Amino acid sequence: MAKRKKNVGSSATAWTPFVEGHYPPEHAEMLRASKGFVGVFRNSRYQVEVNEMDTAIGRVAWLAIVHVSREAVHDWRDLQRIKNELLGPEREACELFPAESRLVDTNNQYHLFVLPEGSAFPFGYANRDVSDQGALAKGLNHKQRAFEVRPEGLNSRADGDVVTAVFGRPVIAEARQS
Repeated sequence: MAKRKKNVGSSATAWTPFVEGHYPPEHAEMLRASKGFVGVFRNSRYQVEVNEMDTAIGRVAWLAIVHVSREAVHDWRDLQRIKNELLGPEREACELFPAESRLVDTNNQYHLFVLPEGSAFPFGYANRDVSDQGALAKGLNHKQRAFEVRPEGLNSRADGDVVTAVFGRPVIAEARQS
């Protein structure tokens, strides 16, 4: 009989606020010197090391995120929530998939690089579109899980709705014309 793997996913444990933790002083000093260590924060699901680095576009924050179980848990909504809670909801971040020559893959850790306040990427969606229903309307079998904490401003979906705009152009209108 196969062993059943314990559920370590995002909703296995209730989300708690982040609290600042501490590394041993010598470890924190080494991190500060090597990569701009700011602090380490932990909640019921994640430990997040916050670093800052000077770049050509300004001071970028670097979030090194690991699930407290040390399992490979990569939940987009959780990463968005971590970014919002630690650095603010109007900061933009990305996850980098580097060239193989710059690859670092040593544990189940994820990295978000957060732009300076007021900066935005020159690509991506043009408008906010958040729903707890499938994104491209009835008949296309897209699914969306329920929110743990329901955000304000959810969009309702009805068959035929024009939804998310990419670079200012509605996605569903183009999909239906094909």
